[in-house]
Formats: sequence, C-alpha cells, structure tokens
Amino acid sequence: MIAMTALSANASLHPGQIIARDLDLPGAEFLGHVGLGYWNNNGKPDGNLPTDNIIHIHYGQPEKKTIQINKFITFYNPGSFWGAKWGIIESNYMQGVLGYAKDQMRFGAKYIFAPSSTRSGYNDKHGKAQPARFRCDTFVQWAYEQGGNYNFRLPLSAITPEILFSKFPRFNTSVPHRSIAPEIHEETDKAVENMNMFEFGNYMDQIKSKGEDYLKSLAKKLPQEKSFELERFIASLNPSIEKIKSYIAEYDNAKSDYEKKLAFAKLIMIEGELDTDESYEVYKDFYAKNYLKDNSVNKYDLLFGHINSSQISSIDDNEEQKIFARILEIYPDNDVARYSSIAELAFKSKDQRGVLNKALELAGDNEEYTLETIEQTAFFARHFKKGFSPELKVFLRDFIQMEKEKQSLTENFRMSESLNEISSVIGA
Repeated sequence: MIAMTALSANASLHPGQIIARDLDLPGAEFLGHVGLGYWNNNGKPDGNLPTDNIIHIHYGQPEKKTIQINKFITFYNPGSFWGAKWGIIESNYMQGVLGYAKDQMRFGAKYIFAPSSTRSGYNDKHGKAQPARFRCDTFVQWAYEQGGNYNFRLPLSAITPEILFSKFPRFNTSVPHRSIAPEIHEETDKAVENMNMFEFGNYMDQIKSKGEDYLKSLAKKLPQEKSFELERFIASLNPSIEKIKSYIAEYDNAKSDYEKKLAFAKLIMIEGELDTDESYEVYKDFYAKNYLKDNSVNKYDLLFGHINSSQISSIDDNEEQKIFARILEIYPDNDVARYSSIAELAFKSKDQRGVLNKALELAGDNEEYTLETIEQTAFFARHFKKGFSPELKVFLRDFIQMEKEKQSLTENFRMSESLNEISSVIGA
C-alpha cells in the first residue's frame, strides 16, 4: 500500500466531488463513508473554484446536526481516506446538486441504516417540520439524481458507499488517494486476506490483465466475502450475450441460496456493462420468468427489473394484475416502497390512470404514502415527459385541483414541489 500523507498546499478539492473514507465504526470500517465537496463562499455558489468545505450526513447526531458542512480536513485522515472523485456530470450542474443537498438542512435529518432516501418538508396535518431520512450514500445519490438530473441506474438495495464511489470514473489527483500495489507471491496469504474491501477492489483492477481463468482460480482460494466480489468483478470483464446466458443458467441450476445470490449479482453487474437490444430482450425474459416465483433476497430486484424492462404503457391488464398482487405480497403495509412501485407500474401499464388511482386509494389518508406515490409520478414527469397518457393527464389535473382546494397536501413542501413538476408537464 502506498502510504498517504497529510494534505499538501497543492491539494484542491472541488465542489460536488465525492469524497470517501473508512467508516468510523470499529469492525465495520470497510463499509465506508461518503460526502461531497461544498462551496467556500459562505455556502453561496462560486463556480468550480477549489474548496476546503464539505457537506455530508453524520451518524449519531441530533436531527438538526445530522447534515453538516465541515472543513475537508475533519473528514480526511491519511490512514483511512479513499480519495476524491468526479466525472459523471458537467461542473455547471453542481449548483443543482449542492443546492438540493444544502436544502435538506432546513428541517434536519435522521440517519437511517436502510438503503432509502426521503427528503425533508412540512407535515401538512400538524404544520411541523418533517426531517429528511438518509444514509450517507443515499444522500449523495439523491443529491446527484435530483439536482444533477443523473441516473445511477442502481436499485436502492444495491447501493453501498463503495459501489457509489466506484461509479465516479476519475480521481482528483491533487488529493491523496489510496492505491494498492502489494507484492504478492501467493494470493491467499495474509497480504490479500488483510485488505479491506476498498483495497481489494483496487487490487482486482490491477490484476485483471492476468485473464479470467486466473481470476476464477484465485476466487476459489479466497474467503467467501472476497470471492463473491471477485466473481462479480469477473462478470464485468468482456461482457457478452453468452456470458449473460451462462449466468442465467447458473441461476436456474443453483443448489443453494448463496449460489443463487451470486449468479444474480453477476447478472446485475454485467447488465450495466452490455446495453444492446439483444441483451435487453434476454434480461426482459429472465425477469418475467422469475419475478413471481423467486422468494429469495433477490425478489425485490427481480420485481424492479421486470417493471423497469417494460416499455411505457406496454403492460396489459392481465400482467398488471399479477404485478400489483406481487407488490402487495412482498412489500409490508408500512413500506413506502410499496407505493413508489405501484406508481412505476402505473407508468408502464396500458391503464395508467386506473393503476395510479389504485395506489392513491390504497394510500388513503396516509400523507406519507400519498406523497411517495406522487413523488414517483413526478420523477416520471421529469424524465419521460411524453409518456403520460391523455387519461392520466386528466386524472392528475383533477387531483392537483382537488389538493389545491383542500389546501392540505399542497402545504407540504415536498408535495408542492412534486405537483409543480407534474403540472409543468401536463399543463395543469
């Protein structure tokens, strides 16, 4: 390992760059912690000038202090810092990314351990401030997707600080970052076993030139956690339709939950590497075949994949009923993901109006469930402006007018913002 030093005078972090380090939790350091570079100018946008401020979400703090703007030096530690990265959006989008991140400080936030994100706003019934709910990685992901209009193409269940950090392609080379180049003569010795998962990720990247056969033989010698990650890494190399079909065969013939989980992880990994019409059809058939019958840990992603692989307004009534029943089956009554899933189903169904109405009826008087449904609808309004059927537009115009007359949900900051986004698309 190349030892890292204290920050030099030439180190220049820039606004919006993702920063990462080990988690401050003994025994779980490898899980990681991420944040964002933030503006120096008293929190006011000042372009892409170097900064020594960061914004991140901090575990174990009161709600008003969970999201913090601190000095970069308080985040950086020579022994645990991973680096600063950038390169997925243009710098002129950073005002939106950091504006959305900063906005969540207004009402405070709760740090949650689940891979979920809920922005802050007002509780319309009692007029109380409603805190945001984030984990460090979902906070960064949410800021980029909302403020930078960027889609990481990752289901929430797949996000970790390490995976999110890996999605940014370029290191800021003026800031020290961890680089692994150990002299290893026997790959199963302590040098590999003692690597944390970030170090191991760098190591895998350095030995990939040795070829897939070598990497597969190494995977058989490693502890299960590292073997799993190496198998996923191999899946991303030299993607092909033949590989996808071989992983589907592994999934179909799996004799244990672990084998099935590994095969599915490979499929998810290669899906993002090979984006062709043929691969799209193969994945579509795979999700359609398995989303109803698989009750393993993969069931949520299988359902997500099945809905997501459908074209806009392509799901007929018979299939829509099956998917709707499956959503109710696998998501608990109190899980807001139930409502965002139904809203996504609505957008892909031929009967968009009818399915969205089902979601709102199911939500009833629960403002949080209604809000989740409308926020997901606003997401589609933002990204697929021409996808709304005439019937759905009429339904949403009526809904928006009704909410304005009630002056209840529209007093909720989050709901007002979502309804405004929908209005701008449908002309309400």
